[in-house]
Amino acid sequence: MANIHELAQAAGVSIATVSRAFSRNARIKDETRQNILKLAREMNYSPHSAARNLRRQREGREQLHYCIGLVYSGNSIFNRSAFDRALAAHLEHALQDIGFSLRLFQSSADGQQLDHIRQAPIDGVICTFANEHTQALAAELPCIVVDSYAPFSNVYGILPDYRSGILQAVSHLIKHNHRDIVVCSGLDEKNNHASVGFAEMVRDGMQQAFDQAQLTLNATAFAGAANTVESGYRTANAILDKRKPDAIIASDQAMLGIYKALNERDIKIGKDISLIGIDGMPESAYLFPALTSINVHIADLAERAAAVLNDWICQKKSKNGMELIPVDIIHRESVRSS
Repeated sequence: MANIHELAQAAGVSIATVSRAFSRNARIKDETRQNILKLAREMNYSPHSAARNLRRQREGREQLHYCIGLVYSGNSIFNRSAFDRALAAHLEHALQDIGFSLRLFQSSADGQQLDHIRQAPIDGVICTFANEHTQALAAELPCIVVDSYAPFSNVYGILPDYRSGILQAVSHLIKHNHRDIVVCSGLDEKNNHASVGFAEMVRDGMQQAFDQAQLTLNATAFAGAANTVESGYRTANAILDKRKPDAIIASDQAMLGIYKALNERDIKIGKDISLIGIDGMPESAYLFPALTSINVHIADLAERAAAVLNDWICQKKSKNGMELIPVDIIHRESVRSS
């Protein structure tokens, strides 16, 4: 790891200018700042990591401890979906297993909190979103994006293979004579298709399943996003007000609201309509009838993210690109057999 003197020399600037480059509030030409940040990445320099490690060496501590920031955009982790809460819990355990700690951060859509995150004593970040703010964080720290990805050169994405999961689920439904299948994806054709995420992969998986069956996929196959109990209930009612499809696919948590909407209309789950959840939450086995679910293996996602960061920070093995975590189907009673 380079020190601030080496970075200043490489950039042809003073140490004070290097310090200002890492303070977004300081006045400095953007061209100079970007050049310093680029060299910092190449030389593996981080002001917070360097300062912490120097202090630890002075204290005679042989084992260095690293802290990772988990960054959410929008709502606090306590107000987010069951998937997000499970991901945070599994990440905490996976990082603890390798001697790292986890700290939670909330970022607004306009990125106003980024300065606070940059100035925090962390050695790397895990983001649950991929946009220009992710790229800004990745300019200064090892950065992994989970459950989403955009092709930034200095960001590594790790996602469940939603495309394969939807392909498996929809192919299973088609095999059992389901034709009017709705997935709650929040798909919007205005989405930035340079990014890869749940909605885009759902679209591709649905299309592939219908193509393989030589069936036509209609726009009515995609409904609004449903990640919470409330949104599941609201989205299900919006669908049922227009028609009763053969099957609905949504997150496991949203299924609590979908079950309620169907029960209120006396629509029998597993007989009149089939349901498939997404996430593989253990609680889905206790719904009645028990929910068939796409298991996205959140624990594996967290363990892989921790392993990549460990190699990145401790072994200087930086990564970019994207990898997919395999998924599978947990078959239960919420899907009719014919």
